[in-house]
Amino acid sequence: MSREIKFKLWLTEPKKMTYAHDIFEIIHLGVDSYDGVVPLQFTGFHDKNGAELHEGDIIETKYDDKIEESGFGYVRNEIRFCEGAFCWIGETSGKPERLEGFDCKNSVVVGNIYENSELLK
Repeated sequence: MSREIKFKLWLTEPKKMTYAHDIFEIIHLGVDSYDGVVPLQFTGFHDKNGAELHEGDIIETKYDDKIEESGFGYVRNEIRFCEGAFCWIGETSGKPERLEGFDCKNSVVVGNIYENSELLK
């Protein structure tokens, strides 16, 4: 899969998410060094609304078969880079599953682990 290499950045001070098409754009954000900057790479995938999926994003996926099991019909998962690929970490199993082959069109980005960590609790 060929994809554009781009990032969004979590700045630990002032606790702000921003976007960069090039990692060197950090200089224009007034950041003096890479300390306190967490780059979150674009995975090459999009959710059902066309939003880009990045490392650290929290997605909510609708599963019709989960309605009977949990009563909710959806699960929330974190996007990570692990085992040499972009993965989602399952809410129930906690095991990484590769995004390749995953139907992201049933998912929507609901937040990220830095600003909305409570969504995974």
